[in-house]
Amino acid sequence: MTAETHKLIVPTDADEWTEQEKAPVGCFKRNFTKLSFLKWFLVIVVFCSLLSTEVWKFGRLPTFTSHGLGASLALYAASTELEKPFVQPNKYLSSNLASSSRLGNHLFELSSLLAISRKLNRTPTVFAVEPYHEKMLQDTDLVIPGLLDHFLIINSTVPPTVTPTDFQMRCCFWDDPDRLKNITDEYLHIRGTHYQSWKYFPRLRNELMSYLAPPTHDFEDLPKSNDITKVTCVHIRRTDFVGSGFYVPDEKFILSAMQSVEKAEKRTKQVVMRTVFFGDDFAFMENLSNMSFAMSNGLLKDLKTESFISRDNPSDSIIYSKYNCDVVLFTSPHSTFGWWLGYLSKGNQVYYTDIRYTDDVSIPSGTFSADDYYPTNWIPLRYNGPDNITVVETLNIKLFLAVTIIISTVFFLDSLLTPHKRVPIVEPARSLFHNPSSVRLESMVEDDEYAETRTDAYIINTYYYPTSKSLGQNAIGMVLLMNRFTQKNMTQYKMQLIATSKSNLSMATTPVLLEESYSSCAYINMVATANVLPDMTKLEISDGQSKMEIPFKVARTSAPAPVVICVSPQFAAEQWQLLVVHAHVARYFGGHIHLYVTSLVDSFYDLAVEYEKHGYITLDFWMRLKFANASKDAVEPNLHAELRNQAGAESDCLLQYKEAAAFIMFFDLDDILIPRGFNNYFDEITSLYKRHPRTQTFQYTKRELLTYNKPTVEDINIKETLGHVWFVNEEDYGKIITDPSKLNSMWIHQSWNVKKNYISRTNYIIHLQKPVDPDGHDPVSYRRSDFDEMISMKFNTSILDPIQEDLERFINSTKLPEISKRLPKKTFYFPIIYRCYFEKFYRRPKKDSCPNGEGCQMPQRHDINCVNADADFKSGPPMNPITYHYHVNTRWTKQKGCQM
Repeated sequence: MTAETHKLIVPTDADEWTEQEKAPVGCFKRNFTKLSFLKWFLVIVVFCSLLSTEVWKFGRLPTFTSHGLGASLALYAASTELEKPFVQPNKYLSSNLASSSRLGNHLFELSSLLAISRKLNRTPTVFAVEPYHEKMLQDTDLVIPGLLDHFLIINSTVPPTVTPTDFQMRCCFWDDPDRLKNITDEYLHIRGTHYQSWKYFPRLRNELMSYLAPPTHDFEDLPKSNDITKVTCVHIRRTDFVGSGFYVPDEKFILSAMQSVEKAEKRTKQVVMRTVFFGDDFAFMENLSNMSFAMSNGLLKDLKTESFISRDNPSDSIIYSKYNCDVVLFTSPHSTFGWWLGYLSKGNQVYYTDIRYTDDVSIPSGTFSADDYYPTNWIPLRYNGPDNITVVETLNIKLFLAVTIIISTVFFLDSLLTPHKRVPIVEPARSLFHNPSSVRLESMVEDDEYAETRTDAYIINTYYYPTSKSLGQNAIGMVLLMNRFTQKNMTQYKMQLIATSKSNLSMATTPVLLEESYSSCAYINMVATANVLPDMTKLEISDGQSKMEIPFKVARTSAPAPVVICVSPQFAAEQWQLLVVHAHVARYFGGHIHLYVTSLVDSFYDLAVEYEKHGYITLDFWMRLKFANASKDAVEPNLHAELRNQAGAESDCLLQYKEAAAFIMFFDLDDILIPRGFNNYFDEITSLYKRHPRTQTFQYTKRELLTYNKPTVEDINIKETLGHVWFVNEEDYGKIITDPSKLNSMWIHQSWNVKKNYISRTNYIIHLQKPVDPDGHDPVSYRRSDFDEMISMKFNTSILDPIQEDLERFINSTKLPEISKRLPKKTFYFPIIYRCYFEKFYRRPKKDSCPNGEGCQMPQRHDINCVNADADFKSGPPMNPITYHYHVNTRWTKQKGCQM
């Protein structure tokens, strides 16, 4: 680049640059009047090219939104490559597949793999070895058989000589396939799953629609689209999203959105607009269909007479959309089925809830890209302000972007064709798109990285391993809560530990830090691991000026059973029936329960101690945390820790049994697993690892079972409790099972530091979530589950007979009959706590909130005594930047009322 060219884009006079920034409009006006005919001609060509590109690409004029145009232009070249004449290649592309997921995920994965294969000139391949692979292929073939015709199906595993390639490792982000072009191996197998981005197949819509199966019936109960009748298809997903952290809109938003869509789409008086609801919550849709809303002409639209509820299966619903859905509104922005209902719809006119203006957990966690997920011609909807329930389109800036492109082009051409004008084209052009608030945030973060921030941390437990299969020789593992605001990335914090051996040798080390957190809480669960000296007798933490000794214990070297069940902390717990059933089931199948306790009603505690005395369970302390000498600006730890730091308990249990247990299951007390096809837990889990040796953790989904609590121990019948088939017909997220040598830290439902988790569909966890009281009273009637008699879930209940016999033997040979007389026969705390949790963050989750039970009203009763976990709480000397706290001398204390 010549010096003269430099002058065109970078003024040499700083004052002139500043002056021009102060008056950019004047600069524009001065140069605009001097544009030549050639400049104007080029401007018009550029603009028309952009517009025609979008029309050709989508088959209609696009609705540009604030996140659309850039992605559309960037993908233009990529999309044209997909349309090259296709020649059958002799190389193959396969991928990990979320085969246990549902139809929407299957369509994303297979459509993406087809498009990527064409781009790489490979044959798309599926290695089908799991039962759910077969179900995935059957479900897909039912709705879109032409898509599967392009795939080579191999009933075998991926060849062992093939090294998987990391690609598409995050669900809802686009990964550029161009980076795979240099791989020349015959088999290219990529690790990713889901492929939830339209950018993988930007020009396959018409082709995919041509592959859809023909209708199997006439949809007699639903309206048909024609010249007079236009059909708006509204998709609502609720059942498995409610309480999951995914945003679920309420009735007000859905009705307001429908009103906004009706106003935008009803072109003439002659057109009749009909609404069809699709979804998984029929009671909710029935309620909606009995409502009404005002139209733009002031008349009411009565949904009682103008709406319909589809009860078709997913395949038929997609096919109905192809022929009848002129407009689609999908209200749950994460729903993949709603996405495909719109993508394959007749009208290709799609509205959706703008996820960026919701409290969906994926936005603050950075696990979702709206730009990558929603096509640019779709229209996002949001509330028109925090106090305005009117739903509007999100920043429709079609004209603004077109004008912006013209203005930017004018400046650019003027700088090229008028060589002596020093127009500041770089900064003003960027300011048209750059968010000033994000600039301020970035600068604040950079400054804060080097600012002196004083915070507090709590060391919960530290374990020493003379030998460890996964951590190495003379290792330590520490569980602690740390303040995320100490620095930008806490996993990069340089903690200084000093270890001293019995021979008085010392060494300093900086441990590896792993974070296990999901919410926006100030305190986050961290695990620190390091290797120290042999025969360590003292461990200290230092900031270079001060030191604090850290209590530690030698990790367990043996376990009561080969499989340990780490059960999350119990607080204000009174449903003793769950422990009785779980303890006997676990014992019979070779498991041992490690039960963390914050507080139990006193008779429940006596029951638990009796079970511990006979080797069924191990009780462990889980305290409400206290800072003995908090720093000046300390943040209260219980209020600002995620769900009472349940993740810390899971990590603590993992570190305790790391070298002692063959396998660990991270469950709640109401989660019960019965082996399927195996005699015990050990054999079933061993079988999983033999089939998937590279997997770190296995996830079992949960099925809620209708449960009635019994008033006394003598009344409990385990076959009656677990042997029936009244389940909720949906899957909960599930829990994790692992070989502890493959894992060093744990969150509540999974580990965020695992690269390979496998969802097993060969079994499921029985979830006794909301037991009915012995008197028949439902303690959570406001959130009653819908149970179905699911005969297919039936198993051989004779395996429960020896478990019942063990319970009866235990009753007759222990103090259980005496304790049973004092056990609560009706819940008191459970409905109070459940209602508080439901209202605080399941029903109305708040963005950037810290979910926990702090603030819940906990009324106490004079006739209920509780046993609470307690200890002596200690604080180290003030240190920079972190002051550390810990506890010693753990004990049980009895008092009126239970702690949370």
